[in-house]
Amino acid sequence: MRVSGPELARRNQLETTRGRLLIAAGGFALLFGAVGLKLAVATVIDPMQPKLRAAARVPDGTPNIGRAPITDRNGEVLAVSLQVTELYANPQEINDPVAAADRLRTVLPGLDRERLIGRISQRTVGDSDRPVRLAYIARNLPPRQQQAINDLGIPGFHFRAAERRFYPQGRAAAHVLGSVDVDGHGIAGVEKSFNERLRTDHSPLRLSVDVRVQVALREAVEKAIADFNGIGGAGVVLDINTAEVMAMVSLPDYDASDPGGLQQRARPSRRSAPSPRGRRCRSRRARTRTRTSTARPSGSTSRARPSSC
Repeated sequence: MRVSGPELARRNQLETTRGRLLIAAGGFALLFGAVGLKLAVATVIDPMQPKLRAAARVPDGTPNIGRAPITDRNGEVLAVSLQVTELYANPQEINDPVAAADRLRTVLPGLDRERLIGRISQRTVGDSDRPVRLAYIARNLPPRQQQAINDLGIPGFHFRAAERRFYPQGRAAAHVLGSVDVDGHGIAGVEKSFNERLRTDHSPLRLSVDVRVQVALREAVEKAIADFNGIGGAGVVLDINTAEVMAMVSLPDYDASDPGGLQQRARPSRRSAPSPRGRRCRSRRARTRTRTSTARPSGSTSRARPSSC
């Protein structure tokens, strides 16, 4: 049987198509076979052990505070640290410090413009080539100002969580408690004496002082100063059985949460030179402050001696 030319060409085309389909089918079969073999190895022959991941930390309501509180003998809080927000800048991320400073001062108008520009300008640390990447701008920001600064969208400004020391009793035991610096290190009073204890052990530090006796003693000393027209006074109340200090007062005092106010009031006036009587008064005031700043040997006694100027 003779096959015509067109029929022969059609048969050749079908054979070519059939060959291509077989090659494609073989490729897909090989691909699926490799995938199936990989699945068999991973799940049956040599299964992979699941990687354990740490569970997400659920906040328990306990603030992340690094300094322990201070209480009186009855548990009344005398000093406590609370979380606040600090604003700092990375000068390397700020291209136009002048414009950034002007925009930031719309939210924090109390910042000095020239000083702010200098702090956020790109510079190096001392004489080295290491660039400055952290410059504090403001501390203790309330949430409203933090949100307003964030809404400005200025690159280079960041926030970080910090803590600030608060003294709820105000002036009641200012000289006893002392104070801390901006980094939370004790620099005076109990805050300095027990600095390491307050930083490492987060349980409250309980003092022998009774805040009720402290307030009563302060009122008594204040009244004595007014009665004798004095410039200052001090008093200590001890437990006669245990020698524990129940109260210790030294006046004039200051608000423990705002020690800067005392420095402003204590600045000497330049309008006139102090008289001999004024110098004598300041000398007596200095001796009065030693009640809370001088260590005395065991068994020492001192009697009250009112003075006036």
